[in-house]
Amino acid sequence: MVFGKKGSTIFSLLLVASSINWIGINGNTFARIVTANFPGIPIPEALLGAAIIMVWSISAMRGYKGLEIVSWIGVPIALILAVVCFVLVGVQNGGYGVVLAYAPNPADEMPVVTAVSSIVGSWVFGCLITPDVCRFAKSRASVVAAGSGAFFLGLFCLQFVGVVVAQVSGMGDFSVATAAMGLGLLVLICTLVCLCTTQDNNIYGAGLAAQNILDATRLKGKVTHRWVALAVTAASALFAACGALQWLLPIIQFLSVLLVPIPAMILAERYFVHHSKFTLEVNPIAIICWLAGGVVGQVCLSTGFSVSAIIAYIFTALLYTGLSLGFDGKISWKRDRGSLAETQASDLSLDD
Repeated sequence: MVFGKKGSTIFSLLLVASSINWIGINGNTFARIVTANFPGIPIPEALLGAAIIMVWSISAMRGYKGLEIVSWIGVPIALILAVVCFVLVGVQNGGYGVVLAYAPNPADEMPVVTAVSSIVGSWVFGCLITPDVCRFAKSRASVVAAGSGAFFLGLFCLQFVGVVVAQVSGMGDFSVATAAMGLGLLVLICTLVCLCTTQDNNIYGAGLAAQNILDATRLKGKVTHRWVALAVTAASALFAACGALQWLLPIIQFLSVLLVPIPAMILAERYFVHHSKFTLEVNPIAIICWLAGGVVGQVCLSTGFSVSAIIAYIFTALLYTGLSLGFDGKISWKRDRGSLAETQASDLSLDD
């Protein structure tokens, strides 16, 4: 819609890289929770992380039907366990009151700009990959209800639990902290269920993005979704085995700079430009705006000016809208309704 057919491989590469990053980080996180609760376990942490990622791939390789089965079973369990964890953390020493009573040490504080960029970097990928699952929803209302509920639970409630755990225990490592508070086993089970219902989605989404990349090569249509999902899983397992968590902060800040301009352009195209680039090979305006938005975001982040993600988002949306309205008619391309219909149909069969 924004980059064009071949230009969209840029977006797809970012989605694949982001998926591998988050799958690897979550595999490494789960392995740490296991070793924190069972310090005598003879299996190396690197092997544990790689093994759980391979388990996540089982449903992802089956495509959307596999995700559906896991979600029907896992999501209700995950919700119940998340609520139990939320309540039990709240009754710990000080509970949620520690947030209001917290007296920060200036030497340990993270600048607000850095903190916000980290949070945005953590969640913008989830926002971008959600449509790969929501495209089968029965209505817009279903998408709004599911998206709002899921992001409220994850983005606010569960991260709020993490804040309280860190402040009550005085430990920054969530795995070690929950084990020290006597909640390690419950958190381990909750984490396992939550990750099983989310990381298979990441593998699936990365598979769709990878197919879009292959679509621009001679391998178009020759590699099944199952093999692509397996390749993504293997790369993620390798990243987890290398200790993905140690690069968490710099990676998510980097992703916040690279990814934030993309949804800005998608929304600008959808609501203001109305000139879809589905049948255009490469849209140079999108490339220019994406790079310019990334530069602006990085400058704001490095100088501490305002909230880099918001500034980059607004800047990119305005720039894309202005350049598109001014120069779309001068770009040599034709709108082929037949080609557009074919492109949209192929999008729905990428996981076949």
